[in-house]
Amino acid sequence: LFDWNRVDKDGQPRALHIQQALAVTDFERGPVDAVQLVSDSKSNERLLVDCDRFRLIEIKKSTSLEQDGKFKIVTVVGGACRMLWKNGERLLPLGQSALLPAACQTVQLQLDPGSTVLLATGPSTAHAGN
Repeated sequence: LFDWNRVDKDGQPRALHIQQALAVTDFERGPVDAVQLVSDSKSNERLLVDCDRFRLIEIKKSTSLEQDGKFKIVTVVGGACRMLWKNGERLLPLGQSALLPAACQTVQLQLDPGSTVLLATGPSTAHAGN
């Protein structure tokens, strides 16, 4: 266990809770295979995480986010992105995020050249009911 040398508000090393961490470790689970990332060369999107809690998708070119009854969080991790919808727009610079509610209308993402955004949303239907 390692805390990456982080410190608390007083500048002291943070306490490691080793016994608590060991208590919740599942030693019977065994090895876990590496995740195979899925890319869509046509849309320049790459699925990074698809689990029972959320999906995380890397997007590298402009796209449309359709209203599908799921929340969406758009985070700019490289460059900048302009979000456009029927009656407005907003620039998202590097490091900024926007929460799109589940009932949000379709939003266009216009990425600057070389930009990257991460799209987080609810779980896919493959994980429904889990």
